[in-house]
Amino acid sequence: MALVTVEELKTALGIGNLYADPTLQQVIDSVTDVIEGYVTAASFDDEPPAMKEAALVLCIDLFQTQNSAGGQQVAIDFTPAPFRTGRSFTSKVSGLLAPYFDEGMFVG
Repeated sequence: MALVTVEELKTALGIGNLYADPTLQQVIDSVTDVIEGYVTAASFDDEPPAMKEAALVLCIDLFQTQNSAGGQQVAIDFTPAPFRTGRSFTSKVSGLLAPYFDEGMFVG
């Protein structure tokens, strides 16, 4: 079960039909797998709005990282942003996901 649809991602990116649906679906599936690993199964199944928003933000990040020149995202004002698929990939949405974290995923 995906937290974001291909149509929602296309709308958020403003790309229309420029990219093939399977390409976008792969981004969505990857982000969904990442989020599913962080949260409880019950909350994932409920699909709360904050979790869906976090998924959309991460989908946009991943898509832009894969498709931007030099792997850099570019803001509306054309300022580049760093490559963001490292350990901190989910940090920007941790506030949205925090209520749903599975404490068993934390080590130590």
